[in-house]
Amino acid sequence: AGAEIIVMDDGLQNEHVRKDFSLLVIDGVAGFGNGKVMSAGPLREPVARGLERADAAVIVGGSGTVRPDIEAMLRAFAKPVLRARLKPPPNIAKLKETPVFAFAGIGRPEKFFAMLREHGIELAGTRKFADHHDFTADDMMKLAEDAGSLNARLVTTAKDFARLDEDGRAIATVIPVRLEFEDPDLVDQLVSRLLPARPVLPARPDPAG
Repeated sequence: AGAEIIVMDDGLQNEHVRKDFSLLVIDGVAGFGNGKVMSAGPLREPVARGLERADAAVIVGGSGTVRPDIEAMLRAFAKPVLRARLKPPPNIAKLKETPVFAFAGIGRPEKFFAMLREHGIELAGTRKFADHHDFTADDMMKLAEDAGSLNARLVTTAKDFARLDEDGRAIATVIPVRLEFEDPDLVDQLVSRLLPARPVLPARPDPAG
């Protein structure tokens, strides 16, 4: 359809699609769980197999939070390793004015809660839901009641906020996050290799000249 670049999420194990570049994303705190494949563990394939196919690894976690076994594995990984951490929006400081009640239905809700605490947000309470949870009106009513009883603001992730209906969005505050790389220049170097070559266009004439 004319697309020059396709960026996929959760596509590492899809061997039916030929990929030019694959990133293996690792939670530096949770690691690979018990190291076993579903349903005995959280993995979709053995770690060694995923590492073999990956062109680079992205480890998400702040300094001092990455598990020692993951650090040891990365030292033996003979490919680029990108380190990154989740960053909240600059206006998150406004949330320090009042306690919050945080809820999340993502892969590891604790990561969201920990990020809030790391940035000085007082958590009056939290509630975890299963990944991709379909929030109902009853869910939101109970969450609003719990937050109200603690005189706290109800907050959630952007991923969860997208699954709320209009009424749910009216009572919850979304906290978007972004991934900040420690070495953005390395990211640029890796990505620039994938971009199609473009012709250099001549300078536009100065309309005033």
